[in-house]
Amino acid sequence: MLGPKSTSVDRRPSKVLVSGVTIDEKDALVEHFMKFGEIIETSVSLCLICFALLVINFKTRRIAEIAMTGGKSFGEKNLSMSW
Repeated sequence: MLGPKSTSVDRRPSKVLVSGVTIDEKDALVEHFMKFGEIIETSVSLCLICFALLVINFKTRRIAEIAMTGGKSFGEKNLSMSW
């Protein structure tokens, strides 16, 4: 039980992995996810010849959860996302 002087730290991941996207979509995807909250860092790894994995590190887990729920639709594409 937490008392008035206790603090709780959320150590759950706040990074979201978006797969099956092209390297050319990176900037648009980052802009898409910025509407859900503050992004601390992004990184891209090339997976196949023209497909990439985009890792988005949000400031908090709560923002990441909102992005996971609300950010799955990107234009006409449904994004594949995981923790």
